[in-house]
Amino acid sequence: MDNNNTDRILELLHRIEEREQKFGDSIYQSCTDSEYFYKWVKECFPNLETDFSAILFLTRIADGFNHNGLYIYGLTPTKKYNIYESNLVWWENENQKRYLFFADYDISWYCLEVSSGFYYELDKPSGSKMEQFETLGELLISALETSLL
Repeated sequence: MDNNNTDRILELLHRIEEREQKFGDSIYQSCTDSEYFYKWVKECFPNLETDFSAILFLTRIADGFNHNGLYIYGLTPTKKYNIYESNLVWWENENQKRYLFFADYDISWYCLEVSSGFYYELDKPSGSKMEQFETLGELLISALETSLL
């Protein structure tokens, strides 16, 4: 992940944290087990080769949280908002099994289309592609920015 994405993610997390602290909450909780994530991805998508550094970076700081309708999925299996249980819910629809979901918002999913390697914001009601991203970092930045509107 490039430094621009790293800096932007840090800035957005800081802004979200400031808002959460006004209500006595905090998003800052570090991931406790990223190796479990890699094992899980290999089980679900054996041929998937992609760079997960952005989600690993984010979850080292804020591992799974809800802010203003945005749910960023954590990598720690015991977290309330974890990637494993969230994906199982979305995968109940056969068409959605082609995606790896990282976050969701009121009307959007933020995910990787495994077959193409592209990251998308999908419309929740229809599943149609609303925006495409080249990297996971760009996708996460877009999701975090949306939660600050």
